[in-house]
Amino acid sequence: MESIFKATAAAGKANRNIYDSQHTWETQVKLVRSEGETPVFDEDMNNAYDLMGDFRDYVKNKFNRNSLDNNGMDLIGNVHYGEKYNNAFWDGKQMVFGDGDGAMFTSFTKSLDVVAYEMGHGVVHFYADFNYQDQLGALYEHFADMFGSVVTQYIEKETAATADWLIGDEIMGPELYGESFVPWLLLELHMITLLWAKTHSLII
Repeated sequence: MESIFKATAAAGKANRNIYDSQHTWETQVKLVRSEGETPVFDEDMNNAYDLMGDFRDYVKNKFNRNSLDNNGMDLIGNVHYGEKYNNAFWDGKQMVFGDGDGAMFTSFTKSLDVVAYEMGHGVVHFYADFNYQDQLGALYEHFADMFGSVVTQYIEKETAATADWLIGDEIMGPELYGESFVPWLLLELHMITLLWAKTHSLII
């Protein structure tokens, strides 16, 4: 039986490369900042560079994992993607950040927990390669959510008791009601995980 725990090779040095999509719907349009270079005159570019580095350092220091794939995969970030795009995502090989529309969301590069949550998808992808549906899909999201929270706690030197466990509270726009957009989902996924574990006799 084929194992669900597998990884694919991607040679690299875990270097960061940040691109400007220039408000197009394309990725890797213009390279703006590479590993070791000084900050540029674009806050979003610098945020993406810094926060992606925080995630890389977390998985290295806590799990001795060499980038997302544990094989030194270079980290690519694409900033200013699309026009007023209200999302950020991991597409299987790189990070993509929208600027938000200023009403519902602001720039997605402002939130460490959002960056860590999306990059957490990359770790789960390379480590477990879960089929994204049903219980495995729920576990996929659950583990990504946990990365979003624990990386922030690690960088901010918080504990589980002092952390707010919110995802995306830094990017909430003036027309979006609430403190963040995922906390209720964390609880739901915890319950799904417990149910899955119980039905598979992992807990009693």
